[in-house]
Amino acid sequence: MVSLAKIPFRRKLHITATLFDSATGTVTFYDGGTSIGTGTISDISATLTTSSLAIGTHNITATWPGDAYHSAAASNSLVQVISIHPGNHTVDGWCAELRS
Repeated sequence: MVSLAKIPFRRKLHITATLFDSATGTVTFYDGGTSIGTGTISDISATLTTSSLAIGTHNITATWPGDAYHSAAASNSLVQVISIHPGNHTVDGWCAELRS
């Protein structure tokens, strides 16, 4: 697992998954086993922007269901910490490479 910098509660976190050239559809992002949203693949990546993660430690993963030509893919888990400390920034903090 990789740990990311702490970010303040209620600040935007941009989570990006990078796939491969011909991937289409959507990527689902998870916090543990709970879906936190989806991102539509554009070019070779899908992004979810969220500010709804609770204070604490989150294990973020991304999955893609595959298509007629490619097997499903899943990222490794990465750790994101949401802190109680105030701040005024947006974090572009996570990029997962999905592998089948």
